[in-house]
Amino acid sequence: MVMGGHFDGNAEERYQHILQVDIESGTEIVVKEPGLPKPAEPSVRIDPKLMAALTAKADEAVDVYVDMRDSPTTPLGSHKSSAFPWAADAADAVASRAQRIAERKAEIEQHQADVRAALDSWGAAYVEGFWLTGNLLTRIPVSAVLELAKRKDVAGLYLPALAPPASPTTWDGTDVRHPSGLNVGVMISNGYDGQYVNPWTGNLLRLAVLDDSFDFDHPGFQDWQGGPNRVVARWNCNNSPCSSGTPYPPSGAHGSVVTGIAAGDLTQNQMGGSSSWQTDRSGASKEVEIALFEVGGGGSTERALQKAIELGADVASVSRGGIDTCDGNFAGVDEAVYQAYDSGLFVSISAGNEGHSGNNCTLAGHADNLSGFVVGALGNSETEITYSNYSSSNVWTGSSRGGIDVTTNGALRQKAATAVAAVTPGCAQYKFVYDNTFVEGTGVCATSYSQPLVAGAALLAKHFMLANGYTLINSDGALFVTLLAMTDRANSQSTYKSSGFDSLWGGGRFQTRLFTNADHSGGGWAWGYQEVRLAQSGWVTVNVGGVGSEPSWMNQFKAYLVFMEEDTQDIADIDMYVYDKDCGSGAAQLGSDTSYDTKSMVRLSGSQAAGKALCIKLHGYYMPPGAARLAHLFWYYSADVSMR
Repeated sequence: MVMGGHFDGNAEERYQHILQVDIESGTEIVVKEPGLPKPAEPSVRIDPKLMAALTAKADEAVDVYVDMRDSPTTPLGSHKSSAFPWAADAADAVASRAQRIAERKAEIEQHQADVRAALDSWGAAYVEGFWLTGNLLTRIPVSAVLELAKRKDVAGLYLPALAPPASPTTWDGTDVRHPSGLNVGVMISNGYDGQYVNPWTGNLLRLAVLDDSFDFDHPGFQDWQGGPNRVVARWNCNNSPCSSGTPYPPSGAHGSVVTGIAAGDLTQNQMGGSSSWQTDRSGASKEVEIALFEVGGGGSTERALQKAIELGADVASVSRGGIDTCDGNFAGVDEAVYQAYDSGLFVSISAGNEGHSGNNCTLAGHADNLSGFVVGALGNSETEITYSNYSSSNVWTGSSRGGIDVTTNGALRQKAATAVAAVTPGCAQYKFVYDNTFVEGTGVCATSYSQPLVAGAALLAKHFMLANGYTLINSDGALFVTLLAMTDRANSQSTYKSSGFDSLWGGGRFQTRLFTNADHSGGGWAWGYQEVRLAQSGWVTVNVGGVGSEPSWMNQFKAYLVFMEEDTQDIADIDMYVYDKDCGSGAAQLGSDTSYDTKSMVRLSGSQAAGKALCIKLHGYYMPPGAARLAHLFWYYSADVSMR
C-alpha cells in the first residue's frame, strides 16, 4: 500500500495505489551481538502488588485483573482494500464497523466462558470481560487467586490500578498556530480545521478525551457563539458498563484543560474579546467533534477505549494513568492500546511527570507501552517558551523518559524501546476551566498539557490526508508514522540525531507539517508512505520517489519506520538502511538504524543525499516464530532547512 506526493518547483503530483513487490532474500548486513539471556518466566505471572494484597487481605475478597494468555483474533480494523474504492473486493471484503465489533464480542464471550464459569464456582462477586483485549476484571476470595493462577489459559494476574492523582512565555494559541511554533495555523488557514467526514466511520473527525473533571458545555467547545456544542458524547467509564453522561467537576478542571488544548476554539466569538484574545486562548483542532470519557482506576481505560471505538473516534487523548514499572505490560492497558490501533484509533499518551534524572525508565502508567504515541514536555515555566525560541527550548525537568527492556530473538535487550515519540511545550498559558471561564499563568507544567497538542495536530493532519484522497491514512499505523516524520526539530537543545530515537526526547520537538506548497517556502518537496508486511529474514526495497536520481536542490532527507507490539515479551526486530544507486550494483550505504526499537529513523543532510538515487531497504532480522509484522514507512525530503 503506497501513497505520497511530490513537487519539483513546477508541478505537483499526488498518488495512492497498491504496489506488488517481490520479497528479496539475502544475508544479514550486520550480525548483532548476543543480548542477555531471556529471563525465565513463571507459567502465570502474579504481580508483586497483588501478592502483597493477598497477604494483607487473607480473609477477604480482592480485585484481580486477569490477563488471558490468548489474544483476540477477530480484526477490528477495516480490510486494507477499503482504502481503495476501485478495488474489486472492496465492497465484499469489508464488514461494517458495527459488524466487526459484534464479531469480536461474540469471539470473546466464547473465549472467556470457561474461566468465567470457574470464577463463578469460586464465589466471584464481580466479573467483567473486555472485548477489546479478551481480559477480565474480577473480585474473588483470596483463596481463589492461586487456583486461578493454575489455569493454562491465564498469563498474568494483577492488582487493578488505583485512580491516579491529577497531573498537575507565553505558550498559547498564537504559539500553537505560528510557523515557528507548533505550526497548526498552516493547516487551519488552508481549510484543514478538522471539520471533515471520515468515510470509514460516517462521522465528522472525532476526538476522544479520556480524563476527568470536564466542563462539557464550556463556550470554547461551541461551534460558534451560541451555536451547537461540539461535545457529541459523554460517558462515565468509572462505572461498569460505561454510563451515559459525565458529572460536572466537583473540584479541579484537568479534563477541561486537556480538551481545550487539543480542541478548544474561541475564534468565532464564543467568549467575546479581540481577535488576538480569542486566538491566544484557542487550541489546535478547532472544528472536530469531541467525545468525553470520565476515567480513573480499575478497568475504566479499557471501557473508555472500547466505547471510543464503537463511537468511531479517530484520535484518543490520554493524559491519565497510574504509576507502573516500565516493563511494557501495564495490566492489560498495553494490550488495549495495541488493539485500539488495530481498529484504526490513534492513541496519544502523556509520558508522565516522574522526572528523568539518571538514565532509568520513569514512564508513568499508560505511557509504558509500545503502541501509543507518547509525548514528553518542554519548558519549566509558562514564560520560558514562545514560538521564537521553540526550536532551542529544553525538556521540562519533570518529564518522564523511556527506555523499556524488551525481549527479542530469545535475548533481553535493556532499555531498547524508547517509548517517547515526541516532545512539545507542557506549560499552557491559558486553560479552560469550569463555570465557563479560563485561568492563566497558574505555574503548572505537565506532560498532560503537552500531549493534547499532538492529539489536536493529528486530527488536522488526518483532515488534510482524507480531503486530498489519501484514505490510506485510516490504516493502522499510518497516522502514527506520519506524525513521527514531523518530530526532528532536534534531540537536544541544538543537535539533531542522524539515526534512531532518544529515550528522553523521542524523535525531538514536534512541529506540524502540511504537505503542500503553502508550507514549503524553500521550493520543492516530496513524501511517501508505504506499508510492508515482513516475515523472518525477508527484505523489501523501496525506491524513494521511484527509480532515478533525486533532485539536486534537496537540503534534507529522512525516513521513519514503526511497527506495533502488544507487549515486550517477544518483539520483532526490523532494520532499516538507506542506499544510493537505487540499491543496485555498487550502491553505498548512506545511513542505517539497526536498533532493537519498534521505531527507526535515518536522517541525511543535503550534501549526503542530493542528486542521488535513494532507496530504502527493510530487513526482517527477527520475527517471533510463525509471525510477521506490518511495518509502516514514511520518507520525506525538501529544499527547506528552517523547518526540517
